Amino acid sequence: MTEQGYPRSGSARPLPNEVWRRHSLALSLGQKWLELGRAETISPEALEALRASQEELAQRATRMSGEEAKPKAGILFEGASSQGPPSASPGEIPPADSSLSGISQGQEARPAQVPDPKPQLKKKLKLWHKIVISLVLTAIAAASAWYFVAPRITPVKPPPAVVEVERIPFKMRLDPSARVLRGVQQKAPELTLSVPGSPITSVSFSAEGKTAVTTHGDGSWRVWDLEKGEAFLAERYPGRVRAATFAEEGRRLILLDQDSTVRIIESGSDEARAIALNAGPLARHSFSPDARRLALVPEKGPVLVLDLSSARAEAFKVEGEILALGSTSQGTLILTRLATMIRLYSCVPGLMPAVLDEWRLLVKADLSETALNEAGTRALVAGNFMGSPKVGYLALKSSKPQLLEAEDLELGPAVVAGVALDKPGLKAAILLSDGKLWLWIPADQDLRLVGKAASGARVFFSEDGRRLYASDLSGGLQVWPLEP
Repeated sequence: MTEQGYPRSGSARPLPNEVWRRHSLALSLGQKWLELGRAETISPEALEALRASQEELAQRATRMSGEEAKPKAGILFEGASSQGPPSASPGEIPPADSSLSGISQGQEARPAQVPDPKPQLKKKLKLWHKIVISLVLTAIAAASAWYFVAPRITPVKPPPAVVEVERIPFKMRLDPSARVLRGVQQKAPELTLSVPGSPITSVSFSAEGKTAVTTHGDGSWRVWDLEKGEAFLAERYPGRVRAATFAEEGRRLILLDQDSTVRIIESGSDEARAIALNAGPLARHSFSPDARRLALVPEKGPVLVLDLSSARAEAFKVEGEILALGSTSQGTLILTRLATMIRLYSCVPGLMPAVLDEWRLLVKADLSETALNEAGTRALVAGNFMGSPKVGYLALKSSKPQLLEAEDLELGPAVVAGVALDKPGLKAAILLSDGKLWLWIPADQDLRLVGKAASGARVFFSEDGRRLYASDLSGGLQVWPLEP
C-alpha cells in the first residue's frame, strides 16, 4: 500500500485523475506567474505562495519519475478496468500511475496505433484518377487514329492532256489461230472464244451481240465476227492495249493503252483521236456505263477522271490503297483502304469527293480481288482474313458483311482468281484459279457452281446480267448463260 492508501499496481489505476491534477497544478502555477508579472509590486506573501506551489509540483514530478512502467502486451493500458480509479482523500492528489513512470526516461507509454483511413483513400483516389486519365487518352488516340489513319481523297492539279488526230496506224488481218465454238451440251458454255497464247484481259460485246472486241495479256487486241466465227488481229499497233470497249451502240471503239493513252475510232473512219495523259503505267481503270468518262489509276501519281468528249481531266490524290473503281452516270466511285479502314468515295465532276460509306476491318486481311456494282451500293472482296481465305459481300450502310468460307467454295489448293458483280449488285461471280466458276446470290444465301474450265483468269458480267464471261490462262473465253 502506498502512503495515499491504494496500491500502485492493480486492477485499477488513477492515471487520468493524476495527469489531470498535475496539469491543473501546472496551469495554476503559470497563472500565478502571469499575475505577478502584471503587478506593479510583489508582496512577500504572494511570493511565498508561488514558491510553495512550485515545490509541490516538483515533488509530484519526482514521485512520478521514480516509478517504473511495466505495460502488458495486448491491451491499451496496463490494469485498465471498468471499475475506474478509487477516489482520493479530500484535499490530496492521488500518486502518479506506474504506467507513466518512464516519461522522464524517454519511455513514454502510447496508446495502440489505429490505422488512419486517409492514406488508403488517397491511394484509391489516385488510382481512379489514373484510370480516368488513361481512358480519356485512349479515346483521344482512337479518335485521332480514326481520322488520320482513314483514307482520304484530295483534289489536285491534273496533268495536261495532249489531243491528236492521226490516221489509223494499224491494220487488221484475219487471225487463223482464233476459234469460235458454240456449245451443244447442256452444262457446257454456249460460246467459247479461243486464241492460243496469253489470257483475255477484257471483253466487250456490241449491242446486237454480233461483234466482240477482246484484249490480251501480251498487249494485243482482236475484233471478233461471231456470226462468221472469225477474229481479226490488229497489226503494227503503236502501243500495248490494256482494255477496249464499244460505245454508241457499237459505232465507236475506245482503246486504252497501258501507258494511259486513249484512242477513239469511229466506225467507217480511217482516223483515230488520241488523248495522251502521260500518266505512266496503269494499275486499274473503269469506263462509265455510257463510255463517256474513264477513270484511271496509275501505278504512281493521282487518280485521273477523263472526260472523253472534251479531253478534260480531274485529278485526285488518294491516301491509301485503291481497291476498286466504279463509274456511274453521275461520277466515279473509288473504293480505298488504309490500314483497317475501308472507304467508298464518290467523285462527281465539279464537286468535292464525298464518303458514301466506310467499314473497319477487325482482323488482319490481305485483299487480293475486289469489285463494285455500278451504283456503288455493293462491294465484293476476296482475300485472306487472319490466314483463312474468304470472300466478303459488303452492302452500303450495313456494318455486317456476309462471308463465304474456303469450304463453301471447295477452294482446296486453288485461290480466287477474279470476282465480279452485276449492275444492281445482287449477283456475285467468283472464279477460282482451278477453273471453277461460282454464282452467289447473298440475299437468298444461294451458292451454285456454274461451270468449270481448265483454269481461271478473269470474270465479267454481261450488260444485262444474264451471262458470265470467264477467261482462262490458255487464251480462251467461255460465255456461260445464267438461269433466270
